[in-house]
Amino acid sequence: MTPANRQKNAAEALAWSSRFLEAADHLAGAGLHDRAVSQVYYAVFHGVRALLFTLGIEPRTHRGLRSLFRQHFVKTGELPDGDALLLDRLAQEREDADYVVSYQMDAGEYATWRAQAEAMLERIRERIDAPDQG
Repeated sequence: MTPANRQKNAAEALAWSSRFLEAADHLAGAGLHDRAVSQVYYAVFHGVRALLFTLGIEPRTHRGLRSLFRQHFVKTGELPDGDALLLDRLAQEREDADYVVSYQMDAGEYATWRAQAEAMLERIRERIDAPDQG
């Protein structure tokens, strides 16, 4: 991946991230909080992909993405440990929402996940926009 491709791929992944958050908000507005939290996970997933793209890394799996995120951004201290935990917890919520028939989520729970995801995505955007990321 060339430096130009890194930035292009990162920008595209961030755009996807924003679209997933918009989709989550539409679903939550319709009262479909279980569906919405799945979209919140994908918003964070694509935000993390954007970060990894800035290093020229393209993860092949969801688990690989989480591992690479920890290795390159959490263990280095660039992003807090809580971000890795949030990513893991959202991944589990997504799986439960997608596959557990009895899964339920209310508006308050969704709002908490959404707020935590937005804060993490803001840290990701700041990291990507940092002067050393040219």
